[in-house]
Amino acid sequence: MRDLAALWAGDDATYAIVWDRIGAEVVWINTELGRGGHPRGAELIRAGGNERVSFAVVSGYGHGDGGWAATAAADVRSRF
Repeated sequence: MRDLAALWAGDDATYAIVWDRIGAEVVWINTELGRGGHPRGAELIRAGGNERVSFAVVSGYGHGDGGWAATAAADVRSRF
């Protein structure tokens, strides 16, 4: 939850993410019915200097579906 507070609320007092220290390739995937087209995390990583960041939205999926749906392996995990 600390990551979510830092990301969604911009709450650096609770937990600060040092965006410019994320140097690995990042594949950021949201679900349409979860966070949908809100690429804030991916944008903050890019703003920190990492250009190896991709962002996608999986249509028709809810928040937990990316991990638990019967078709998640093909629709979500295959993107990693």
